[in-house]
Amino acid sequence: MTIFLFLTFVGLNMAWKWEGAGGALALGSIIVFTILGLQSEGKPGGTIMVCAMYALPALLFLFCWWQTRRHSHLESRKTIAP
Repeated sequence: MTIFLFLTFVGLNMAWKWEGAGGALALGSIIVFTILGLQSEGKPGGTIMVCAMYALPALLFLFCWWQTRRHSHLESRKTIAP
């Protein structure tokens, strides 16, 4: 579980430069961390709280990447159209 939490931190740091790749790495890692955390004998409320705390920025990075990509695609279509 520690490895996936560490990969979440790496992904969130990476997302400051590359929103798509970093957000995807962080979100994928936190999903695996959540699954493993809920299967363990720990407190499920704590696991869900930690996962929500780190999943929200990852989702926001992915949303930012998607919006930037969509905006650049629309701008390129405007320059091509007569």
